[in-house]
Amino acid sequence: MERLNNNKNPESRPPEFFRGTDMLRFEKDYDERVELWDAAFNFLKGDLAAMAPGKYVLIEGQLIANISEYLTRPVEEARWEAHRKFIDLQYVIAGAEQIGIKPLASAVLAGEYDAENDVVFFAEQEGKFVLADPAKMFLFFPEDVHRPGVLWNSPAPVKKLVLKIAAE
Repeated sequence: MERLNNNKNPESRPPEFFRGTDMLRFEKDYDERVELWDAAFNFLKGDLAAMAPGKYVLIEGQLIANISEYLTRPVEEARWEAHRKFIDLQYVIAGAEQIGIKPLASAVLAGEYDAENDVVFFAEQEGKFVLADPAKMFLFFPEDVHRPGVLWNSPAPVKKLVLKIAAE
């Protein structure tokens, strides 16, 4: 599994998965869908900093890239969320934010699943928060609840890629 390790410049390290990522789940999924994951990792090798914000359909219904720019916000203004149809690969291209992480099994729902937007939101609750910056990327499977876009110290600009990878 080559992923991002073919970078020719030894001073420019590729991002690594956040240590909390379920690597066994990822490796199993990767082995079952090599072409899809390789397409995702090949997109990550591009000049993401130069790309305009927007939606990029890479493989219809299977792989979608969303690039956005925003100011991080206080935790009270961010929502816990999860997805059923897609795995999120989140990567902060520039800037830094906190991302909340919580297992779906222990999360308290706040509303109904929105199938059209593939999102379900959760009530205000405790969770683990970690720094997201260009040195690491995050994988959120359908069993992972996450709370992105939270300020680190103060509101700051972030440029972020979210790859939506079909869960099945």
